[in-house]
Amino acid sequence: MLDIIIKNGMIIDGTGAKPFTGSLGIMGDRIILPYSSSETPARHTIDAFGKVVCPGFIDVHSHHDLYIIDQDPLQRFQSFVRQGVTTCVVGNCGWALAPCLPENKSMVLDLIRSMSIPIKDLYWNSMKEYLSYIEEQGLMCNVAQLAGHGPIRISVMKDDNRFCTEKELEHMKKLLRESLEAGCVGFSTGLMYYPGMYAHTDELIALAKISAEYDRPYATHLRGYCTTLPQSITEAVTIAEKAGVPLQISHLHAVPFLGALSNILPYFMNFIETVNSVAPLPSLPNPALQKGLDIINRAVERNIDVGMDAVPYTLGNTTATVLFPPWANRGGVKNLLTRLKDHSLRQRMKKEIESIVPHWPHWEEGSWSDPYIRAIGWKPIRILSVRSAENRGVEGKTFLELADIWKTTPFDALCRLILDEEGEVAFTFGYPARPWIEKMFNKMFIHPLMSIGADSILPASKEGTPPPSAYGCFPRIISHYVRELKLFSLEEAVRKMTSLPASRYKLADRGNIKKNAFADIVIFDPEKIDENFTSDLKPDFAVGIEHVFINGTHIVDNGNFREGHLPGKVLRP
Repeated sequence: MLDIIIKNGMIIDGTGAKPFTGSLGIMGDRIILPYSSSETPARHTIDAFGKVVCPGFIDVHSHHDLYIIDQDPLQRFQSFVRQGVTTCVVGNCGWALAPCLPENKSMVLDLIRSMSIPIKDLYWNSMKEYLSYIEEQGLMCNVAQLAGHGPIRISVMKDDNRFCTEKELEHMKKLLRESLEAGCVGFSTGLMYYPGMYAHTDELIALAKISAEYDRPYATHLRGYCTTLPQSITEAVTIAEKAGVPLQISHLHAVPFLGALSNILPYFMNFIETVNSVAPLPSLPNPALQKGLDIINRAVERNIDVGMDAVPYTLGNTTATVLFPPWANRGGVKNLLTRLKDHSLRQRMKKEIESIVPHWPHWEEGSWSDPYIRAIGWKPIRILSVRSAENRGVEGKTFLELADIWKTTPFDALCRLILDEEGEVAFTFGYPARPWIEKMFNKMFIHPLMSIGADSILPASKEGTPPPSAYGCFPRIISHYVRELKLFSLEEAVRKMTSLPASRYKLADRGNIKKNAFADIVIFDPEKIDENFTSDLKPDFAVGIEHVFINGTHIVDNGNFREGHLPGKVLRP
């Protein structure tokens, strides 16, 4: 007897093939296919007539590992499962919770806490111990862990802001090997962040070669996503080519460098969008993104294995420490706080924030690849999360609004908040997704190598407002990009969210509806699936997702979340 029969559904198998009407069974954690209802009875039957049955969505760019040891997994993960996520690839951007050697553990904690992550301690030293720990704790969805460059480098070099020695490189290679042997599905870097910003390209090539030995990809948060995007992509392609490793470019986008226009454009946005709705306007020029895509295409033509992912919003989120020049972050958060208390250094930061233009590479003195405030101005930068309850009221406000409340300048408001919160501040940047703004990014979503990731950083408190991607990333791809914009077909959308990311990280028997694959399954109404917001515009649970199965466990049933289940697994190669 089968556990579940799903009959009469429009099956989209994840490969990009055309849908077909049929039935499938679930026995234990596996899919039984093909299936005829006359063959074997089941304990429970779901009639999926008029609904899509497809593989569970894979969040290819996730930071869920930063929240796994949180004491309230229901609050942290329910919104993802209820939008159809059954697997998340974690450890992106060079951030991970292991390894953390005892003598340098506090520095790894400081790195993670800069994202306003409420972690009290790390109860392990190695990646092997960490993966065992989270398995024992239980997982709501499947986790595929990347080995993060950040904790590996800190474990070897502490907070030194310099290129590594040969001896240090050998030690880093050893820790990376141990992490890959423990079950990591690849190696990730965050080259815009401390400590990755100080890693020379040669260091990254040498480490990527270790990942290549295990046939696992190199995923990178590039050094720059502004006008330096083409150079950043060229560096990533060079690393992949010289190391002989598959490349995954994380959350591809290009922040347009607006300069003085950044202070003017926001006040004309509504007018521009209104005109665009009547007579379509050309998009805001974004030559860096086009050049970056051209470099990727040429690399693919040379048979370099390149993949990429993107977030389907014109908003991003990260740590507020990146709003300061790279030199200000040398040695990590504690050193940044010390420098902010020095009047002369603080004035130097202010001057550079207001004047520096993107320069490559940003390890050189006086250079900066992503000066966000100079590029897009203060108006689109909004506080996502802070550590303390005392400052909870500032969440959701821009630094312009905070400056008005505190009767100061936006820069001094930023500095005060960073000092108050000991560096534990996260922010969002960008504008709400509207047709004219979106135009500059739509072309990249059509690319056949583009996967989808939510890249969600969550607020420290339950009362905070999370980014919309934490609740609606995957339904939005179908409702907006397929139904509304008609950029690609429904089966192509599903491929981008299932088999494509599964293939990038070699997640065996995931991302496909096929015989004996793992029963990670989503059933949704193709006409109703959508992101959702409350009356005060906070993201809410997605609509149209009717059933979700993770390893055969029925965790969303008729749109209702079934508490008390932890069906996820650590996915090892």
